[in-house]
Amino acid sequence: HELRSPLSGMLSCLTASQKAAPKEAARFTETIQLEGKRMSRLIDDMLQLAGADACSWTLMPAPLPPDTLLLDTYEKYEYLAREKGLTLRIRLPEEECPLVLCDEERNAQVLSILMDNALSYTPSPGTVTLGLQTVGRKLRIFVADTGPGVPDGEKKQIFQRFHRSETARTDRNHFGLGLSIAAEIAAAHQGRLWVEDNPGSGAVFILELP
Repeated sequence: HELRSPLSGMLSCLTASQKAAPKEAARFTETIQLEGKRMSRLIDDMLQLAGADACSWTLMPAPLPPDTLLLDTYEKYEYLAREKGLTLRIRLPEEECPLVLCDEERNAQVLSILMDNALSYTPSPGTVTLGLQTVGRKLRIFVADTGPGVPDGEKKQIFQRFHRSETARTDRNHFGLGLSIAAEIAAAHQGRLWVEDNPGSGAVFILELP
C-alpha cells in the first residue's frame, strides 16, 4: 500500500497532464516529482531495514564527543524550527562529557529522525529540547517536545515498522519507518531507544548508548 499510493498518484497525474492545458500540465508535473521523491525516500528506508535484517550494516565506531554531535544537530535544525514558529533549545551537562564509541553518521541519522518527528508534530508556538545526560556508565541523548504526546498503548508499537499513530496518519511525508530505523541503529550499538511522557505535555524520545 505504501508503495502503491505514490505510484498511483504519479500515473494519475501523468494521464491527466496529457489532456491538460500547459499551465495545468506544469502543476501535474510538479506533483509527479513530489510523489517520486516520496517513493524514493520510502525505498531508501526499506533498503536500510533490509540491510539491518541481513546484518549487513557496517558500523564505523570512533571516539566521539557527544556534545559536538548535539551542537551540530542543533545548528542543523535551528532555522527550520524558527520557520515553523517553534523554540529549539539545547541542554548540555555542566561537566565535561566523556567520549562515546559510536558511528557518528548513524547516530546523527537517529537524531535527524527524532528531530524531524518532533518538529513535524509540535504545534506552534511549541518547544523542542535537545539534551544530553549521563546515567552511571551510560549516555542518554533525548529529544523532548510539547506536541500531542504518545498514548501509553502505542509507546512500544511506534517502533514497529509501518506503524503510525492516529495523529500522524495524515502526514504524507512519514511512512512509519523512521523510528524503526532509529531503533535498529540503537540496537546495533548495543544501546536502546524508547519514549516517555514529557511532564506537562508532549513526548521525550531517549537514545541510550553504552
